[in-house]
Amino acid sequence: PVDKLLENFVVKNYSRGTGHPSKRLNLLEKKYRDWVRDIVKLDDFSYCYFVNGVTDAINQWCVYENREWQYLEGDYEYPRAITGKGKKVKSIEENTLLYISNPFCATGDFIDIANVNCPVILDCAYIGATPKKTIQLPKRTEQIWFSFSKGGD
Repeated sequence: PVDKLLENFVVKNYSRGTGHPSKRLNLLEKKYRDWVRDIVKLDDFSYCYFVNGVTDAINQWCVYENREWQYLEGDYEYPRAITGKGKKVKSIEENTLLYISNPFCATGDFIDIANVNCPVILDCAYIGATPKKTIQLPKRTEQIWFSFSKGGD
């Protein structure tokens, strides 16, 4: 499905000050929000940033994140590998920022995170490689990352 979204986008350089790049990015954002609408509701997320995949989102998050954070045993190790930070936990600590992948990195399964009560950074890198399934967001979700490179049809 994501590939189909990108088929209509032609790579083109625009002159500065024309507003064309912003219009194209706004169109891409609208199409992507429409595509993920059945998976996750983004109504509370007014900002959208385009990065070079979830790895780039992780890099940027790690540069600016000063809080202690946790991740579940079996989850993606890259954020910890590049920072040396992050506490591996077997169960979620309620007052510590949580980095979590959904579908879950270790299994590829969707996990129920709706009742998680700590701040959440949600990595949805593999959402395009799975059948569509609704994810109920925790109330304190701060960021959600998606990837154009996973999945196909």
